[in-house]
Amino acid sequence: MPPAEQRLIQRSVEELQREFQGTFDDETIEHFVVDSYERLAAKAKVTTFIGVLSERFARQRLQAMAKIESFRAGNAECLFSASHNAGEVRWPLDGSVPWRAIK
Repeated sequence: MPPAEQRLIQRSVEELQREFQGTFDDETIEHFVVDSYERLAAKAKVTTFIGVLSERFARQRLQAMAKIESFRAGNAECLFSASHNAGEVRWPLDGSVPWRAIK
């Protein structure tokens, strides 16, 4: 990998390490950044913004992983459900009656 790309990845890793400090270890963050970069670079026809896009992609993946881990740990409060033209209902995860409907 060229030095410019290595610096770009390192900067993204450092930024996301600050953002996700205490949520993920450094190796996990580096893995997501490098993997996101490689996935985008493999199919990119224009590479002008690949650094910004790969950091954004890695951030979105880490945020999704954090939500999953939070749900598994029992920290989720409610589940959203919606049907066509029926509005949105928040269902408490303890199985009780819905406590708030949003239209």
